[in-house]
Amino acid sequence: MALLWEVVVQAVHTIVPRLRHRRRPERGDEDFLAIRIYSRLAYVYWFHSGKITCGWAHLREMNLAERYPPTSALAQAYSEHAPVTTMVPWYRRGMAYSQRSLAIRRDLGDLWGQGQSLHFYGVVLYAATRYRECIDMALTRSDGHPRSGAKRRKGCPSWRPWNGSDGHADRSPRSSSETLSTS
Repeated sequence: MALLWEVVVQAVHTIVPRLRHRRRPERGDEDFLAIRIYSRLAYVYWFHSGKITCGWAHLREMNLAERYPPTSALAQAYSEHAPVTTMVPWYRRGMAYSQRSLAIRRDLGDLWGQGQSLHFYGVVLYAATRYRECIDMALTRSDGHPRSGAKRRKGCPSWRPWNGSDGHADRSPRSSSETLSTS
């Protein structure tokens, strides 16, 4: 029942967008804390509890975040909406919300957040079997690693499962057996 309510609220936000962003952020401390908690809860539910509970926690987060003008919390909720839409599957919506998240994060100058938004955009492209676009998105994201502070991943962009003669010439995903046989 809780998920159904959040779906209805989200439908209203989608159909009548002027109902969003009506509250002032300086009065939203409790809501912003709740948004963060629902975000973390959605991650836990994604891996351990399934679509219904994950969907509820995520939509609750996003519906709360949409009460306020664009903030980092809204950008985070929109970013997370992308992989959540793959559960339905509703890929076009996931891509649109990735782009919204990316725009907010660019406006805020949030380089790490931009990387996350691009990553989740890539997740949606992969789920939608749009592999070439997914690979291009991954390459775009890897170019930003040095500036985004993800030092622990510094060596990761050089590894490519589709490794051709120049590191990414082939650009078509290979099966695990193909990758192993060419290593």
